[in-house]
Amino acid sequence: MRIRAHLFGLFAAAISAACGEPDALCGEEEISALEACDGCAGEERCALVEDVFRCVSRAGAALGGSCAEMVCAEGACLANERCAAPCASREDCAPAERCEPAFARAESGLLEGAFCVPDLLASAEFERIEESSEVTLPLESGYFLVESCKANVSGLEGEAEFSFVENIGPNPLGRVVPVGALERRVLTLQLPSGDVVPGGESRLRFDAEACGEIFGIGPSGGSRLDLDFYLMDSDAAPGELDEALDGVRAALAPAGVTLGDVRVHAFSEEERAPFRFIDAEILEGQVSYPKLISLFRLHAGSETPSVPIFLVRNIEFAIARAGAIPGTTLRPGSVGAGVVVGLDSAIEADLGRTLAHELGHIFGLFHTSETDGSAIESFADTASCDDIDGDGQASPEECPDASQNLMFYSPQGETLSESQRALIGRSPLLR
Repeated sequence: MRIRAHLFGLFAAAISAACGEPDALCGEEEISALEACDGCAGEERCALVEDVFRCVSRAGAALGGSCAEMVCAEGACLANERCAAPCASREDCAPAERCEPAFARAESGLLEGAFCVPDLLASAEFERIEESSEVTLPLESGYFLVESCKANVSGLEGEAEFSFVENIGPNPLGRVVPVGALERRVLTLQLPSGDVVPGGESRLRFDAEACGEIFGIGPSGGSRLDLDFYLMDSDAAPGELDEALDGVRAALAPAGVTLGDVRVHAFSEEERAPFRFIDAEILEGQVSYPKLISLFRLHAGSETPSVPIFLVRNIEFAIARAGAIPGTTLRPGSVGAGVVVGLDSAIEADLGRTLAHELGHIFGLFHTSETDGSAIESFADTASCDDIDGDGQASPEECPDASQNLMFYSPQGETLSESQRALIGRSPLLR
């Protein structure tokens, strides 16, 4: 079942106009606009030459084509090696495109601007629902992807900071689970997220002032997962990556998942330098990573719902991070749409297992247990871990069985319960 609900009209489309304003839709940093040509005559086309757009007539890849081995005849070559046209609003783009912030490859490095990129949700058939602040869906509908106009969407069931959506149906979404993204624009909800009565329905109520568009997306029915690796560190050795991918295949095979296309995007030293180290900011005890907003935009322009994996040198206070649970990969370029991995720590810990664990988050799996023994994962058939000795930390030694689960906070194995495997199989990311 695929549903598109226009609840409160489209969100503001003019990205360049929104930047810098309160609750701007473009993230926390203002986009450096790339000025396009005023108009080109004859066979000339507007293309990025060195660091500026010029009217030129040259051979190269067409818009939407690959620029991995050639220049773009028109537009600019995005970081993911796809030719795209610059834009100021959605009206500048084709019907199946969106005007989104992205990075273009230029003579001086990566330049940030707004470009026409594929709208992955525009190609499917959606059933329109009349404008309403409530939506009723059968639990097997899978996922909600919500375009929001509010920041700090991070909880469920009446938590103080959550004013966006609440479950008011007879079936729970699971325990009070943080299902929001780290980024202000896109939120993914998942039905069911825990053990529920099969065949039931769940009604969701949305804050009319907080929503732009809501998409209900059913399972794809596929089994293949595509990955895009972005090498933001020079020490990412091909041999280590091949070995890690073997580990990912082994971990996801019990869920019936195979790896499909695996693409690798390399960058010059100047291009990757700003992203080698991901620093943390701590505000009121909460850790955030503002640089992820720009880092994840490197994947904007993807034509498929692949999962981008950004390999950096180090992430402060972390081995790896998934942008959101579940991931917002149907909106490539959003900060909830991928995974960032710090190679310094991940290679030592087991890079393949680390990647598989973070992909579990992108699919929608939470930790079965946290370091203090608490648990927000809500499947009855997954073992949890208690702090038996009362020292404030549930160590793997205290729960040798639970720590073998792939989604344990510090996984020692690749076990997945039947419910976890079923959740992965419902993902719309599979092809």
